[in-house]
Formats: sequence, C-alpha cells, structure tokens
Amino acid sequence: MLAAWASLVIPLVIGLLFTGAGTAATLQARFAATDLAPARHRGRASATVV
Repeated sequence: MLAAWASLVIPLVIGLLFTGAGTAATLQARFAATDLAPARHRGRASATVV
C-alpha cells in the first residue's frame, strides 16, 4: 500500500505478483487436498488446508 501512495509502480507490481502467487498456491493446495482425499473426508481435508 505504501508503494501506491508514493507512486512507485515497480514495487507495487512486485507486491501484487507476490500476493497473486500466494493466493494461487493456497487455492492449488486446497484443490489438491480435496482431490486426493476420499469422498467422505473431503470436507475435513479442505478445512485442514484452510
């Protein structure tokens, strides 16, 4: 947020890249947990990742 206030474009873009990469990793881990778990344990596996 500091980069946006100071009009520093490069740090802002780098920060947004890291935020997007973290979100993508979290969503991928959640999908993998529910995909690999048996049908009766999918809710619990998803909750464990979250």
